[in-house]
Amino acid sequence: MRTSLWGAVGALLIGTSVIAAAGVSARVSPGRAKAAQPSNSLKALRNIRPQYFNTVSEPAGLVANPSTLVSDQGSLCTLTLDLASQSDQTFIVSTDLPAAFASIPASVTVPAGQTSASFNVQAAELSMNVNPTITASLNNTSASVTVTVQAAAY
Repeated sequence: MRTSLWGAVGALLIGTSVIAAAGVSARVSPGRAKAAQPSNSLKALRNIRPQYFNTVSEPAGLVANPSTLVSDQGSLCTLTLDLASQSDQTFIVSTDLPAAFASIPASVTVPAGQTSASFNVQAAELSMNVNPTITASLNNTSASVTVTVQAAAY
Protein backbone atom coordinates (compact mmCIF):
# COMPACT_ATOMS: atom_id res chain seq x y z
CA MET A 1 0.00 0.00 0.00
CA ARG A 2 1.29 3.46 -0.93
CA THR A 3 0.13 6.61 0.93
CA SER A 4 0.87 10.23 -0.10
CA LEU A 5 -0.38 13.57 1.23
CA TRP A 6 -0.26 16.77 -0.88
CA GLY A 7 -0.29 20.14 0.93
CA ALA A 8 -2.35 20.94 3.99
CA VAL A 9 -5.57 19.53 2.58
CA GLY A 10 -4.26 17.23 -0.19
CA ALA A 11 -5.69 13.93 -1.29
CA LEU A 12 -5.05 10.50 0.13
CA LEU A 13 -3.79 8.03 -2.43
CA ILE A 14 -4.21 4.38 -1.62
CA GLY A 15 -3.03 2.19 -4.48
CA THR A 16 -4.91 3.59 -7.46
CA SER A 17 -7.93 4.86 -5.45
CA VAL A 18 -8.17 8.53 -4.53
CA ILE A 19 -10.20 10.14 -1.79
CA ALA A 20 -10.46 13.88 -2.50
CA ALA A 21 -10.79 16.19 0.48
CA ALA A 22 -11.77 19.82 0.98
CA GLY A 23 -12.29 20.73 -2.64
CA VAL A 24 -9.07 19.22 -4.00
CA SER A 25 -9.62 16.87 -6.88
CA ALA A 26 -7.20 14.35 -8.31
CA ARG A 27 -6.85 12.45 -11.55
CA VAL A 28 -5.59 8.92 -11.35
CA SER A 29 -4.15 6.77 -14.04
CA PRO A 30 -2.63 3.38 -13.35
CA GLY A 31 0.70 3.80 -11.64
CA ARG A 32 0.51 7.58 -11.63
CA ALA A 33 -1.51 10.21 -9.74
CA LYS A 34 -1.67 13.94 -10.31
CA ALA A 35 -3.36 16.46 -8.03
CA ALA A 36 -5.44 19.06 -9.82
CA GLN A 37 -5.46 22.75 -8.86
CA PRO A 38 -7.31 23.64 -5.64
CA SER A 39 -10.90 24.77 -6.11
CA ASN A 40 -11.89 28.44 -5.95
CA SER A 41 -13.16 27.94 -2.39
CA LEU A 42 -9.69 26.88 -1.26
CA LYS A 43 -8.10 29.82 -3.06
CA ALA A 44 -10.51 32.11 -1.24
CA LEU A 45 -9.58 30.56 2.11
CA ARG A 46 -5.93 31.39 1.50
CA ASN A 47 -6.82 35.06 1.03
CA ILE A 48 -8.76 35.52 4.28
CA ARG A 49 -7.41 38.38 6.35
CA PRO A 50 -8.66 39.54 9.76
CA GLN A 51 -11.19 42.33 9.15
CA TYR A 52 -10.97 44.06 12.48
CA PHE A 53 -7.28 43.88 13.32
CA ASN A 54 -6.23 47.08 15.13
CA THR A 55 -9.41 48.93 14.24
CA VAL A 56 -11.34 51.33 16.43
CA SER A 57 -14.84 50.29 17.40
CA GLU A 58 -17.56 52.70 16.37
CA PRO A 59 -20.64 53.62 18.38
CA ALA A 60 -23.69 51.60 17.37
CA GLY A 61 -26.11 53.41 19.65
CA LEU A 62 -26.74 55.47 22.76
CA VAL A 63 -29.81 54.75 24.90
CA ALA A 64 -31.18 56.67 27.90
CA ASN A 65 -33.28 54.90 30.50
CA PRO A 66 -35.62 56.51 31.26
CA SER A 67 -35.74 58.71 28.18
CA THR A 68 -38.41 60.95 29.74
CA LEU A 69 -37.70 62.31 33.18
CA VAL A 70 -39.01 64.93 35.50
CA SER A 71 -36.92 67.92 36.50
CA ASP A 72 -34.23 67.05 39.06
CA GLN A 73 -34.15 63.34 38.11
CA GLY A 74 -31.43 61.24 36.53
CA SER A 75 -31.17 58.86 33.64
CA LEU A 76 -28.76 55.99 32.93
CA CYS A 77 -27.25 56.25 29.45
CA THR A 78 -25.65 53.22 27.80
CA LEU A 79 -23.25 53.56 24.87
CA THR A 80 -23.04 50.43 22.69
CA LEU A 81 -20.25 49.74 20.19
CA ASP A 82 -20.47 47.88 16.88
CA LEU A 83 -17.80 45.40 18.04
CA ALA A 84 -15.73 44.77 21.13
CA SER A 85 -13.07 47.40 21.65
CA GLN A 86 -9.47 46.27 21.12
CA SER A 87 -8.27 48.64 23.85
CA ASP A 88 -9.84 51.11 26.28
CA GLN A 89 -11.73 53.72 24.24
CA THR A 90 -12.72 57.02 25.79
CA PHE A 91 -15.65 58.87 24.23
CA ILE A 92 -16.30 62.58 24.83
CA VAL A 93 -19.80 63.13 26.23
CA SER A 94 -21.61 66.38 25.46
CA THR A 95 -25.08 67.90 25.47
CA ASP A 96 -26.69 70.88 23.78
CA LEU A 97 -27.89 72.21 27.15
CA PRO A 98 -25.92 74.69 29.26
CA ALA A 99 -24.16 73.09 32.24
CA ALA A 100 -26.67 74.70 34.61
CA PHE A 101 -29.48 72.54 33.15
CA ALA A 102 -27.84 69.10 33.33
CA SER A 103 -24.93 67.30 34.91
CA ILE A 104 -23.11 64.90 32.58
CA PRO A 105 -19.65 63.33 32.74
CA ALA A 106 -16.97 64.77 30.44
CA SER A 107 -16.24 61.30 29.05
CA VAL A 108 -17.12 57.63 29.20
CA THR A 109 -14.62 54.78 28.73
CA VAL A 110 -15.46 51.43 27.15
CA PRO A 111 -12.95 48.91 28.58
CA ALA A 112 -10.94 46.67 26.25
CA GLY A 113 -12.91 43.62 25.15
CA GLN A 114 -16.29 45.17 26.04
CA THR A 115 -19.08 46.42 23.79
CA SER A 116 -20.74 48.94 26.10
CA ALA A 117 -20.35 51.41 28.95
CA SER A 118 -22.89 53.33 31.01
CA PHE A 119 -22.97 56.77 32.63
CA ASN A 120 -25.48 58.85 34.56
CA VAL A 121 -27.06 62.11 33.45
CA GLN A 122 -28.72 64.31 36.06
CA ALA A 123 -31.23 67.00 35.09
CA ALA A 124 -31.34 70.18 37.15
CA GLU A 125 -34.57 71.54 38.58
CA LEU A 126 -36.19 73.24 35.60
CA SER A 127 -39.21 75.49 35.20
CA MET A 128 -39.71 74.60 31.51
CA ASN A 129 -39.74 71.44 29.39
CA VAL A 130 -36.56 70.77 27.41
CA ASN A 131 -35.40 68.07 24.97
CA PRO A 132 -31.63 67.90 25.21
CA THR A 133 -29.52 65.72 22.94
CA ILE A 134 -26.70 63.79 24.59
CA THR A 135 -23.82 62.75 22.34
CA ALA A 136 -20.84 60.42 22.81
CA SER A 137 -18.13 60.93 20.18
CA LEU A 138 -14.70 59.61 19.23
CA ASN A 139 -12.63 60.00 16.04
CA ASN A 140 -15.36 61.65 13.95
CA THR A 141 -17.95 59.05 14.91
CA SER A 142 -20.76 59.57 17.38
CA ALA A 143 -24.00 58.27 18.81
CA SER A 144 -26.76 60.48 20.18
CA VAL A 145 -29.97 60.22 22.14
CA THR A 146 -32.60 62.86 22.83
CA VAL A 147 -34.24 62.87 26.23
CA THR A 148 -37.28 64.73 27.45
CA VAL A 149 -37.00 66.63 30.72
CA GLN A 150 -40.36 67.81 32.03
CA ALA A 151 -40.60 70.93 34.20
CA ALA A 152 -41.17 70.49 37.89
CA ALA A 153 -44.81 70.72 38.92
CA TYR A 154 -45.31 73.53 41.43
